[in-house]
Amino acid sequence: MRERQILLATTGESPQVVTETLFALHEEAQPWPDEIYLITTTLGKSRAAKGLLQEGHLARLCEEVGKPLPEFDINNILVVPDAQGAPIDDARKLEDHEAMANFIMTRVRDFTAEPSQTVHASLAGGRKTMTFYLGYAMSLFGRSKDRLSHVLVSEKHFEGGNFWYPTKAPEHRYIRNWRGDPVLDSQGVQADAANARVNLADIPFLRHRHKLPPLMQAVGANIDFRELVELINLGEDPLRMAVTVDCRRRSITVSDRDRDTFTPVVLTLNHIEFAFYLIFARAVASGQESIQSPSKAEPSEPLLKIFLDELLPLLGLEPEETAIDSLDVLEDWHDEAPEGDTVISAKTLSALRGVKTVREGAVTSSSSGLAEKSFQETEKQLRNAGMPYSWFHDRRTDMKNIMQARLPESIAIRLLPNRKGKNQHAVQLTSANLTIIDNP
Repeated sequence: MRERQILLATTGESPQVVTETLFALHEEAQPWPDEIYLITTTLGKSRAAKGLLQEGHLARLCEEVGKPLPEFDINNILVVPDAQGAPIDDARKLEDHEAMANFIMTRVRDFTAEPSQTVHASLAGGRKTMTFYLGYAMSLFGRSKDRLSHVLVSEKHFEGGNFWYPTKAPEHRYIRNWRGDPVLDSQGVQADAANARVNLADIPFLRHRHKLPPLMQAVGANIDFRELVELINLGEDPLRMAVTVDCRRRSITVSDRDRDTFTPVVLTLNHIEFAFYLIFARAVASGQESIQSPSKAEPSEPLLKIFLDELLPLLGLEPEETAIDSLDVLEDWHDEAPEGDTVISAKTLSALRGVKTVREGAVTSSSSGLAEKSFQETEKQLRNAGMPYSWFHDRRTDMKNIMQARLPESIAIRLLPNRKGKNQHAVQLTSANLTIIDNP
């Protein structure tokens, strides 16, 4: 199925950039849009509605070049809201510019979230801040198939007035300004639209979409541009990062110790996830460089002991001297827990104790007299208790999914327990940017 083509443009008082861009797409045999959206102000909306729709310049262009009329009506003209949410006439306040940024970021995020459509963003019109935010949004959310362009008209005298695109139609061919006066070319002759040359300048841009967490890419809540930028910048300056691991709330909070305006990101974990992360946080606080993780050959009883020493207090339980005894306490607590309590599963308890489900076969005689083998599942304690290699890495994957869903890659990679050598893992934090709040 052919992908749907979306033309997205910022416009101001001159909606001609739309027809100029379309003419250039036709001349250069580039993909023709199925739908057009404009981002503008209330004044820009009235100019676009009048010129493109009421006066029919969009339909006239399509008929002249033999192209289908893209879907476009008054609902496709998106007016930027001000800080109070009212349609903006002209952004003069800082708060209005931030509202403009949030609006443009959110719209671009939503347009690029649909896999079956390609977005062509044009920076040709509108206020400078609008075009900057549109280009920035495309850099953050644009995919490899999306593009950014600016339309170029050959001479200054072809810009504005009644010039919409190079045409030979007598009633639109000769250029007049908004007052109706003839516009003269460099030779002193009334400018002829048929002589105009219109080109598209493709603008290369860096695509950072892969660095954004999935929750920022998904259609949903509005984007706060300032918060997004501050969060991304924080990942590039790890010395400013402050990480608080709160045992009372089972949460990890990421903040900026140099900025009071920074909005912290709070990750709330379940008991297993939080106790697992505490192993690495405690290692940082005590000055350890890394944790000895389990090998494929043998579960780690010392690591299991450390894990249970963190988990049991979160449940209001007292750890024992050995991992085996602590497991007994945990199992007793689990057996007495109310039905439906999912803090820890029987499967987890079995994995940590070294119990595996195995299939054992027995030879029986069939009714035909032939011997056949039947199987039944039983549980066997194959090794001593310890944290298995696979269980360790499953928990690490859980942590990775949680962090990368909410945090930019540059921050998540520092919080995650990453490999530092054979059977060694550590987080890229220091005691200077880590705080642990224990239960009182």
